[in-house]
Amino acid sequence: MNEKVYKKIKNVAIIDHHRRSPAAIADHKFLYIQPSASSSVELVVEMFEFIEKEIDVTPLEATWMTMGIFVDTNNLLYRTTSRTFDVLSKLQVYGADTAKAQRYLRENLDEYIKRTKVISEIEIIDEAYGVAVYEDDICDRTFLAKIADNAVTVNNIKASFCIGRIDKKTVGISARSLNEENVQVMMEKLGGGGHY
Repeated sequence: MNEKVYKKIKNVAIIDHHRRSPAAIADHKFLYIQPSASSSVELVVEMFEFIEKEIDVTPLEATWMTMGIFVDTNNLLYRTTSRTFDVLSKLQVYGADTAKAQRYLRENLDEYIKRTKVISEIEIIDEAYGVAVYEDDICDRTFLAKIADNAVTVNNIKASFCIGRIDKKTVGISARSLNEENVQVMMEKLGGGGHY
């Protein structure tokens, strides 16, 4: 996410659970893309068994990896498979502390209030699509994603979308579905899309 750091790197390995974008990094030594995985953490931990050397993962690192899975699956609500739980089990062996992971992921009260206000004003289109708009000021993509994650759990919503300004010139949209709609294809038609 940081271009300055990327420019200093000589050997690039890409491990991702999002479909490959045409604008993705082209200069890499290793590429492993698996959109069926719940998270990139899932892919990394699965690779451990193919590495001949013993992989040393500290309890803190295992906890942070667990957090990555929690974030990508919205606390295991979607895109989880038996693979996800196998990886979580391995992270437990490394000493992952799930309670600590949840504490790290707590949000502050002001953000929670802002998020619930946006969700309370959601518009339901065709009795299936929830559209929430954050108009107050500039926000980050994570804020939009959390709103879309929450909205898709509402009964009868097949897909949720949260729209907001992520900088002065850019409007971001976060889209979520519980496998009832292909939001990846919808977002690609708008020039985006990060996951099917």
